[in-house]
Amino acid sequence: MTKLTLARVLRLVVALALLIVTVVILWYFLSHRRPRSIVQPKKEEIPAKKVEQQEGIEHFDFKGDRVIRAKAERHYAGDDGRYYLEGNVEIRDLGKKEGEEIVLFGQKLSYDKDWANVFLEGKAKLQYQGLTVESSAFSYLKDEETLTTDRGVAFSSRRISGKAQKMTYSFRAGSLRLEGEVALELREEAETGTPFVIRGDIVTFLRKRRRGQVEENASFSFDQNRGRADSLRFELTPDEQRARSFFLKGNAQATLVEQQEPSPGGLKPTRQEREISADEIDVRVFKDRNKINKVEARDQCFLKSSTPEGRTTEVRSGRMRIIFDRREVLREFLALSAARLVERGPTSEVERSISGEEISIGGKGKSWKIKAPEGGEARVDSPDSDVTAKSLTIYPRQEILDAAGEVKVIVKVRPEKAETVGFFSSEQPVFGAAEKMRYDKELDRLELREAVRMWQGKEVLFADQLTVLKKTGEIKAEGNVRAIFSRLPKGEKATEEKIEIGGARLSFSPPENLLTFEQGCWLKSKDVGLNSDRIAVLLREKTAEIQQIEARGKVAITEELREGKGEKALYDLEQETVVLTGNPMIIDKEKGVIEGEKLTFRLGEGRIQVENKDRERSTTVIKS
Repeated sequence: MTKLTLARVLRLVVALALLIVTVVILWYFLSHRRPRSIVQPKKEEIPAKKVEQQEGIEHFDFKGDRVIRAKAERHYAGDDGRYYLEGNVEIRDLGKKEGEEIVLFGQKLSYDKDWANVFLEGKAKLQYQGLTVESSAFSYLKDEETLTTDRGVAFSSRRISGKAQKMTYSFRAGSLRLEGEVALELREEAETGTPFVIRGDIVTFLRKRRRGQVEENASFSFDQNRGRADSLRFELTPDEQRARSFFLKGNAQATLVEQQEPSPGGLKPTRQEREISADEIDVRVFKDRNKINKVEARDQCFLKSSTPEGRTTEVRSGRMRIIFDRREVLREFLALSAARLVERGPTSEVERSISGEEISIGGKGKSWKIKAPEGGEARVDSPDSDVTAKSLTIYPRQEILDAAGEVKVIVKVRPEKAETVGFFSSEQPVFGAAEKMRYDKELDRLELREAVRMWQGKEVLFADQLTVLKKTGEIKAEGNVRAIFSRLPKGEKATEEKIEIGGARLSFSPPENLLTFEQGCWLKSKDVGLNSDRIAVLLREKTAEIQQIEARGKVAITEELREGKGEKALYDLEQETVVLTGNPMIIDKEKGVIEGEKLTFRLGEGRIQVENKDRERSTTVIKS
């Protein structure tokens, strides 16, 4: 009994000891186990209060074809499910293609787990393909591949800089959209000239195509040239160093500065401004410099240019084209479709107006050409004269005007000058017509050629060629010269008569008031006909009425059935007599030949008086 009890006690003690050992071992393992999680959970599932802040971090994220390298002083996850970088933030989004790296700088950046929505603030800056953009904050959307800001922005590249209130940059399209007081500046590499500046409310720019569009309050300026319109399109050279072209549309206006070549003896070129307005203005720039090469305007075009002396030129037309050379000197100007040009003096008085279907200025301003519209005429009008023709050419430097094709001229009356045009009166305008004309202002010489006709009232002059020296009043005509004069004979019932005088050549001498016809001359009136080598017509002053006519050299007079011959004839219109001298004779078909010392044809009475000096002044009267 005692042995059995002792054995049971021993087994109980051993069992208890094993239990204690097991408990101790179990407690040891339970009290010394490692943390439950080794792999960090997804960041959006970790409460912010359980994430420790990391400092001085730099790490890489691999997002498909993107490698994002982030540097900052601090990094933590916020309670809004986003991640934050603070302090000297630098983000590099490394694309697979060379040159596609995007670099962001700022003081604070927040992003989601896929870097699909990024917000950068605090002296934010973007660097991409040579473009640097700065603002107080940027927002980046991965799906749209856009960078935006509405907190004011400044940007710059090697050649371009600018600013705006809002910006949207599309990495996918390579486009830049700017809004609010936009200023875009393009500067040449040498930086010696003034920059090309574009302003507007909205500007879009495609970097790959180097083209841009400006909407609302669009304007440009460079090298003293400037302009504005409702909208403006522009194109840059591939290196973005200068503008290639810009196109203004809607209420377009531009001011272009031209450097004119110096006059002989001048020290430097003069400066001339040209203000142009139209519905559309297209400007082309030289390929290698920021200088305007060509300007084209369309619809309701108006051009105004001015000189330092205060003279202005105004042009209106349907279309215009202006071409400058590399020295900014006008090389060519063209106004098309109902063109009209007006020149004004320092006091705004009209000095000359020019109109036609087309007005072109070439040879660096050396010649102006005006073409008439189909079925119409080109015109040059001034206070002194009015000239129309199918085509007109002006040489400004020589002050010469050429006209061709159905030329018509009006020499106007200017009482303050009291000028005469040949033998015509200074009290009425003088009209002319020909196929060709030239007027030289320096010589004050008017030349008409081919089928020339000049008239004043009922007085008319015809010739193949006519020259008038306005300063002296001299006149010369050649080829089939014919003049028609009107006169009113004596008598209450007298009717107006015409006298026609012609010859191969004509000249007029103002001091003597003498009109002279030469070679193959002839005269026709109602009562008499006359032929001679030379006819001189004495005119009354101012009225240009015929006072007396003298014929010399092989004079032949015809009156009804009689013919008189001699060496000299004096026709007195006042007395209505023709006195024939120089071995005169009359050949009468009925009475034969009658000779005398002097023959007097009394036209009003229809009789001839024959005087013979050697026969004791005998007088014979022959009646018709």
